[in-house]
Amino acid sequence: MMTSTVEVYEYEDTADPVGEDAVDPRTVAVDLGLPWDDTDFLDAHYGEGKRQAEAVFAAGPGFPYVAVRVAHVLGGDDDFTGRLEHYADRIRTGRTIAVPPVNHPATYVHVQEIADFLFWTVGETFTGRSTRRPTGR
Repeated sequence: MMTSTVEVYEYEDTADPVGEDAVDPRTVAVDLGLPWDDTDFLDAHYGEGKRQAEAVFAAGPGFPYVAVRVAHVLGGDDDFTGRLEHYADRIRTGRTIAVPPVNHPATYVHVQEIADFLFWTVGETFTGRSTRRPTGR
């Protein structure tokens, strides 16, 4: 199982919700020459890195896989992104929050919910990309 991200859609410049098929990893050209060992490049091209990784798997690794495009993760004792705390701190201190001039949809998931989903996914037999939800959760 590959944990991908909704950041694969970063080039979709629309205020409308973006469908899963907007990025088909079978059509993404793999570029093995990109400088992924350069931290600045890596930080600036996170979504492209996930697209490249999905494309490598989609090119036919010779084993079954599934790529789960995870939303922005919030919550938990170890909030590694700091995303929620960032906004809470800005509100507490009265500082401004930057808002893009065009509204773009965003998706969020609680850390425990995505952990449960990834655990469930590993036990399933489907392959490819998945946005399916387990039933009864």
